[in-house]
Amino acid sequence: MRIVFCLLLFGLFACEPAPPNQDAIQQEIKGLESDIRNNPTILDTGKALKVVDLYLQFQRLYPKDSLSPEYLFKAADVSRGTGRFEQALHLLKSFEMAYPAHPRRAVCVFLQGYIYQNDLSSFALADQAYQRFLENFPNHPLAPEARNMQAMMQIPEAELMDRFRSGKGLSQDSPDSSQTP
Repeated sequence: MRIVFCLLLFGLFACEPAPPNQDAIQQEIKGLESDIRNNPTILDTGKALKVVDLYLQFQRLYPKDSLSPEYLFKAADVSRGTGRFEQALHLLKSFEMAYPAHPRRAVCVFLQGYIYQNDLSSFALADQAYQRFLENFPNHPLAPEARNMQAMMQIPEAELMDRFRSGKGLSQDSPDSSQTP
């Protein structure tokens, strides 16, 4: 009786499909990326969602592979491009936690602020993300941009529009055009 039970149990586990290997996933990703690139005017949402799934599958199965952080970053980028802003934020935060020493970590933090500000209009969360970026990466090339974004969020929208119409931009002490030298 035990032998029959063991054989039955073994049969159940033996029928479980093996995960696809790295090369198969990479080939499928390359094919979908090529399809998407070859038709840039119309985004095939189905293919975009499929490539995100494959990026995440690869990253989940092979987290130590050098392609995993790149695929996770691309998954966030494609998610944002398809309007899945919450998913993009989740993936950027996952990248930040999973790959703390990766060079793209700074960009992931910056992009969180950008998505909160521009896609979700969550200015308090955007400010927090930009602040975290500036605290952790004060000398990053995107630091001046993060400071500008924070400054813009402090200016009322009507005043900001007036400044840009008048050519003053963010500068508060732009010279008054009515004064002569």
